[in-house]
Order: sequence, then structure tokens, then C-alpha cells
Amino acid sequence: MTPFLQKLFPTRFHAADQKTEPTVIKEQMAPLPIPPEPKSQKILASLARPEGASLDQLVLLTGWTRHAVRAKLCHLRKAGHRLDCLTPSEDGPRRFRLADTSTDTSDTPSAEASA
Repeated sequence: MTPFLQKLFPTRFHAADQKTEPTVIKEQMAPLPIPPEPKSQKILASLARPEGASLDQLVLLTGWTRHAVRAKLCHLRKAGHRLDCLTPSEDGPRRFRLADTSTDTSDTPSAEASA
């Protein structure tokens, strides 16, 4: 074993030379930082509010382009989330909101259809 390799990897070659178990030095590890909330979760949280969120608000929230936010809304629909598009006021932007599925009865068959 060369002295050069011993300098590069002292703990690896120390055990081989001494025929003893290598000592493991436990370093004090700092606690891992909490990862930031994914942007898709931020979008869902904004859409879950009663007033919903406008496209511009979602762009500011995520830092994405308008096109990317629209694509994410499309992906949410494909994933099974129902979105309501709230009609804009005279000068306000169109707003999107998660549909309330607890009061939705459109998926249940009506009594007239079963008769």
C-alpha cells in the first residue's frame, strides 16, 4: 500500500494495516431542514379556499408561467380533482376553486333513471 493512498484514505487503510476493526467517528449531524411544501400542494391549498384563486395569484405563488399553471390545472383535473371556474365580475379575473364533492349528487343515479 502506498503512502499516497494512506493519506487520501487514512481510515480505510488503517484497519487493513493494523488488522483491527476500524473506528467509526460519529459526527454530530445537524437536524435535517423541513423540506419546502411542494408547489402542487400550494396550488391545491389555494384552490381549496372558498374564494378560490385567480390564474395570476397562482403564477405569483409558484413562480411558474401562466401556461405552466394552466397545464397544472389540467393535470389536476386528470388526476380526479373537480374544479369550478367562477364567473368573473365585470372587471375581475376568472377564479378557479376545487368543487365541493360533499354536496355533489351528480355521480349518484337519480330515482327517475332507475324506474
